[in-house]
Amino acid sequence: MCYCVEMQTEKQAAHERILKLQQDLDAKQNLELEIQTLRGKLEVMKHMPGQRDSESKKKVDKLAEELKDKGKQLEAMQTWGNTLYIEERRSNDEIQHVRKELIVVSYHII
Repeated sequence: MCYCVEMQTEKQAAHERILKLQQDLDAKQNLELEIQTLRGKLEVMKHMPGQRDSESKKKVDKLAEELKDKGKQLEAMQTWGNTLYIEERRSNDEIQHVRKELIVVSYHII
């Protein structure tokens, strides 16, 4: 009975981790979309005809800086995602090991 409760708890924890990973993936995709939008805006502003006044330069510089920041955020998110993936894989391996032990114990009880 103890193994069943433990398995249920681990299963619940795994589901929670999956939900967290899905949320992280959604956030990453939103960030990638923001980056693409900023790149598009930056390219448009670079190629716009007209005066190269200081205000336009400031806007381009601001967009470039924002794009750089978003790139750093995306990189950090990817690193975090990789860490979570490794932890999830390790947890899954542990769950599989416990499941095998449960089967063996159950077989010997019967």
